[in-house]
Amino acid sequence: MPPTCAYKGGGCTLEPWAGSPETLCIAHTPLPSLPRDLWSSIWRIAAGRIKSGETDFSGWNFPPDEEAFAGVRFASAAVFTDANFHGRARFLNAVFEGEARFDGTVFFSEAMFRHVEFQAETSFVRSIFRGDAEFGASIFDADVSFEQADFRKIAHFGGAAFHGSACFKNAVFRGPATYEGSSFLRDAAFDGAGFKSDLTLVRARIHRCATFESASFFGKVSMEGIDLGMGRQALLGLPAELRRALDCQG
Repeated sequence: MPPTCAYKGGGCTLEPWAGSPETLCIAHTPLPSLPRDLWSSIWRIAAGRIKSGETDFSGWNFPPDEEAFAGVRFASAAVFTDANFHGRARFLNAVFEGEARFDGTVFFSEAMFRHVEFQAETSFVRSIFRGDAEFGASIFDADVSFEQADFRKIAHFGGAAFHGSACFKNAVFRGPATYEGSSFLRDAAFDGAGFKSDLTLVRARIHRCATFESASFFGKVSMEGIDLGMGRQALLGLPAELRRALDCQG
């Protein structure tokens, strides 16, 4: 039996790259150690896996690519746990028919998930967004979790639709967080979240409850024109000064 990749997460069936002292395949070899002329091969392997329905990319190191996963339809569970995107992560207009797992994923540049449809449970737990995180106009048909995610620049969810529960517990927003025009059809949890910059919830629609227990706010908070399906009692855990400002809006 030919040797296979020694990725610590196991399960990789790719052959080891001859230049890897750790017996890793080219997809799991840390990018600085991989010659640039092999970068395109990683994307060719990824494209082949999508066609075959083998969409487990756990621990992969994705080099920069201008197209990446834009417009791709993932027919089965898409697993990117602990993966690294060293250039733009382009998922524009993609469709995830099965679960989408990005737990522990690191996005070194922009994470572009605009106009994406997540049809099943989605998880970005402990993900790190070093560039802008763009989820504008995306649809989450089932539960989604960004628990403990680290947004280091802009986190943009403007116009996004959350049909399942939305969890942002203990997430850190180091840049502006924008949910302008977003809709939350079920509960939204921001408990323990840290908003180091501005938070915008202007014209958002919250049909059930949004909780902010132990959340911290260091920038401007804009909540004008919120449509609260259950009334003001649907916003739980807001600091007194934010509650008073919201009440003054009528």
